[in-house]
Amino acid sequence: MSVVNNVKKVSSSFIILSMLLLATAFYASTANAQTPTVAPTFDVATGSSVGSITPGLASSFSSPDSRVTISHNSTAAKTAALLQYTAKTEADAPSGAPSGMTFASVLFTLNQVDADGTVTTGAEFNSPINISIGYNDTDVAAAEGNPGRLVVYKYNVSSGQWDALATSLDSANKTVNASVRSLSFFAVVGQPIPPAPTPTPVSYTHLRAHETDSYLVCRLLLE
Repeated sequence: MSVVNNVKKVSSSFIILSMLLLATAFYASTANAQTPTVAPTFDVATGSSVGSITPGLASSFSSPDSRVTISHNSTAAKTAALLQYTAKTEADAPSGAPSGMTFASVLFTLNQVDADGTVTTGAEFNSPINISIGYNDTDVAAAEGNPGRLVVYKYNVSSGQWDALATSLDSANKTVNASVRSLSFFAVVGQPIPPAPTPTPVSYTHLRAHETDSYLVCRLLLE
């Protein structure tokens, strides 16, 4: 009888173990199941690159010259789509650089597009899209020799103006970095070094107008 009971116990344990393994496999496949990524069906033009953005997946891609890297975490996407980077020049900019400032060498558009390349107007994200831009000597010159004065700007279509983004400098890797929740035309801009304040001359008449009895002796001695 004890042998029969042992066999039953082993059989039950085997069945339970098998069920646990099946359940584990099922949940693992469910956890790993992602919204299918979108693949481009259009020809990617010279100077452009595309990367997928998919709910539940973190990913990144770079510009053709590798100077710009676009990345996002797994919570950013609201729907599966593509992000398209296209290099631009100063002549392509929707308006001139902000007053008193100079465009550096990196200008580009970043758009969300579908599989056939149609731009999704007004695309926004659950969490920020990160932009990392490598700077060179030309860019530093635009900032009058100080890379800390390189700022990423985003063109605001509604206001027709450039908006400065919170920009961090990574001098070790020679990059400037910013984050956005919506897309547009972007440019790295060199901000000029503010001029040194000019000392305001103080006239003797001005001094006399503010003198008191306690300072009268000092004034007389100076005379």
